[in-house]
Amino acid sequence: MKQHSQSGGSGCPVDPRAVKVRGSVFRRGLFAAAALLAALAVLLLPASPALAQASNPALAELIKAAAAEKELTMLQGGRYGDTEFWDEVEAAMNAKYGINVDLQGTAGGPNMSQVTSRLLQEHKQGRSPASTDIMIASGRNQLKLASAGALMELDWRKYIPDIRDDEIATDGTGALVGIGVIVAAYNPNVIKPADVPKSLEDVTNPKFKGLIAATTYGSGWPQITLNLGAEKVEKVLSTIAANGNLAGNINGDLQRIISGEFGLYLFQGNLVEVEIYKAKGAPIDWTDLGGEINAAFLAYVSVPKASRSPNLALLASVFLMTSEGQEIFFKHTERDSHYRGTGMKEYLARRKATGKPLMLETADIIKNNPQIYRTQNAKYRKLLNR
Repeated sequence: MKQHSQSGGSGCPVDPRAVKVRGSVFRRGLFAAAALLAALAVLLLPASPALAQASNPALAELIKAAAAEKELTMLQGGRYGDTEFWDEVEAAMNAKYGINVDLQGTAGGPNMSQVTSRLLQEHKQGRSPASTDIMIASGRNQLKLASAGALMELDWRKYIPDIRDDEIATDGTGALVGIGVIVAAYNPNVIKPADVPKSLEDVTNPKFKGLIAATTYGSGWPQITLNLGAEKVEKVLSTIAANGNLAGNINGDLQRIISGEFGLYLFQGNLVEVEIYKAKGAPIDWTDLGGEINAAFLAYVSVPKASRSPNLALLASVFLMTSEGQEIFFKHTERDSHYRGTGMKEYLARRKATGKPLMLETADIIKNNPQIYRTQNAKYRKLLNR
C-alpha cells in the first residue's frame, strides 16, 4: 500500500515507520500526539446529517422516505398552521436531516374544530388524500379522530427511543408536543386589581355587565367543571348569559382584551401568550380565579391515515419533539412539552411551588367523563351562542 510521505527537517521524504533509535521515544510520542489530536478534531467537528442519523437505522429510513415525498401541506388556521412557523420548521429540518422538502402552512385556514370535522367526514366517505397531511390538535379533538380510526397508529419509540408512555396518544395515534395552561385573562385598565374575580362565582357580579367574553366552542368550561362540578358551573354560565355580563365571543383574539373592548376573557387556553403580551407592556394579565382554574390542555401531533405525505408528516412530528423543534414550536405557539421543552417546564415548577395542583387533560380523563365533555359541553355551547 502506498504510504503518504512526510517531510523531515532536511526536506527529504520520510517513511513514518523508519524511526531511528536515537530520539525514537520523542518521535513516537509526536506521532501518538498527532493521532490523538486528529481523533479529537473529528469528534469535535459538527456531525453531518448522515452521521447524525447513523445510530438509528429506522430514523435513517424514515428520512429517506420523507425526502422522496418532497411536499407537506398543513391545513389549519391559527398558530399551528402559521406559514412562518412551518417555514422555520422546513429550514431546520432540511439542515438537520440533509434533505430538501417543502412544508406549506396555511394563512387564515379553518380552526381546529373545523379541521377535525372535515377529517372525520373525509374518513367516513373514504376520501383520499386528506385535506391536511399533518394535524396538531387538543386532546379532545385528537381523541375524536383516533376513535373514528382516522389517524395512523405509529410506533413512535422506533424514532424517539426515550419517549415516555404518557407522551403517546391512544394506540400510537399521536405524540405530545405541548401543553397550554388555562386561565382567565383580563385588562387591568378595565378591571382594577381590587375587582379581579377571585372565584368563578364572582363573575356573576353585575359590575361585570358587558365586560365578559368567551369562545363559541366552550374552551375551558368542561375543564373547570371537572374541578367545580357541573351544577355550579352551569349555574354561573346561565347567570352571566342572562344578566348581560357575557357580552361576546372572541375565540382567542387577545387584542380585543388588550384594546379594552372586553375586560375579562373566560377562558384563555395558554397563559404564556398573556405573559408575552404583558412583558411587552400591553394592558393584560391573568388569574386562575383563586385556584379554581386548575387544568392544562395537551397538544398532540398526528398523521391522518389518508395523508398524501405520511413519511414526511411523521418526520416533521418527530422533529417537533427534538430540542430544536420544541424551541421553534414554543416561539410560534407559546407552548411546548413539559418533558422536552423549557418554557412550560419552568412555569410548572413555579406552579408546583405554590402548592396549587394542575390537572393535565389526558385522553383517559376525557374518555372517563363523557357526561361533561359531551352532554354538559353541548349545554355550555348553547348558552355561549345565544
